[in-house]
Amino acid sequence: MNADGSQTNHVPTRDELFAKWLAGLHAEIRQFAQTHAMTKSDQMFRQWILTKVALPVPIPMPINRTYGVIAGLILPSSDIDLALHYADPNKVQSSSRLGTSGFDETFGEPERDRDMETLRRLQEAILDSTLPLPSSVRLVPASVPVLKLQEKTTCILIDITINNKDGAASSRQINSWIEGYEPLFPMTLLIKHYLYAAGLNDTYTGGFGSFLVVNLLVFLFKQQPALLDRPHRYAILLLAFLRFYGTLFDYSKWGISAFTGRPFLLATDTRDWDNKRRSDAGAFPLVVEDPTNPKHDIGRSGYHAANVLQRFRDDFKRLLEIFARYVTSKNNPTDNNRASDGDILLTWLGSGAAEVEAGFHARRQFISNLHEGIESCTSF
Repeated sequence: MNADGSQTNHVPTRDELFAKWLAGLHAEIRQFAQTHAMTKSDQMFRQWILTKVALPVPIPMPINRTYGVIAGLILPSSDIDLALHYADPNKVQSSSRLGTSGFDETFGEPERDRDMETLRRLQEAILDSTLPLPSSVRLVPASVPVLKLQEKTTCILIDITINNKDGAASSRQINSWIEGYEPLFPMTLLIKHYLYAAGLNDTYTGGFGSFLVVNLLVFLFKQQPALLDRPHRYAILLLAFLRFYGTLFDYSKWGISAFTGRPFLLATDTRDWDNKRRSDAGAFPLVVEDPTNPKHDIGRSGYHAANVLQRFRDDFKRLLEIFARYVTSKNNPTDNNRASDGDILLTWLGSGAAEVEAGFHARRQFISNLHEGIESCTSF
């Protein structure tokens, strides 16, 4: 208070401004997760797609549930990971995946060849059906072969594999983690959206898929558990995630285990983490132990990890720059370029993400309108 009794205008400190900025970012992430979570219409149309996929299957196959739907960690833009299972009477035990659990990172060649042939037959049947956009259908001869297509009504992408048991086990593990870590759901949706907008989310082109993202988040939670109890934890976790994986973690020396929550020294670990495809590409040696199978490296699919991790470094700096502009604008009320309190996330995600957002809202409105039209009918 001044000598004349008038109030002195309080000039907020940098720490006070940072707390306010974090609160705003936290609220935006929470709102983002609520807005982008699955709706009734999203769920109905994904189940409808499963039914449509079953119709052209050339041999009797039970259809496994979609892994993303089981875990709930999907965006409307997310693809459907679909596993078809059938008993092969000619299957030789020695060519199956290692162990009775059916897990390992590669198929034996006889099994892989049979599954490729089955997917080719399915590809022909799907192309003869009304399900796909014909130009979208392609068979990818990866270590685990996958048939990729886009459903033409909803434009949802679908990845189909044969006798792939990994997804169901992964979903059970994810569900367990979701129950134990409240921030996992919103943070996963945000990181998935961020990678999708950057074109770095496709595991078949060396990007970071959902399961890898979840493991990285859980490992961070276990490494720095105090962050989970901090005010504005979503904002703090985003900053911590980008800095930890973009700058602090030494990938040349350590592997990541979300199951134990501890890194393991690659030089002394007895497991074989060599990945020829990753080495040939000159890629970053990202090693992440599969919590459902300790012999499997889920980091091997992210063979362009160096690009993703560089993006983390750059975008951590961009977030700090956004905060710096926020401080400047608050300390200079006449600044014509004052930062808004309500657009931190959109500013950080950039113009590419704005286009993705526009597409997301357009797709959601289309799905909602289609759902309303279908509900007015007597059958689907």
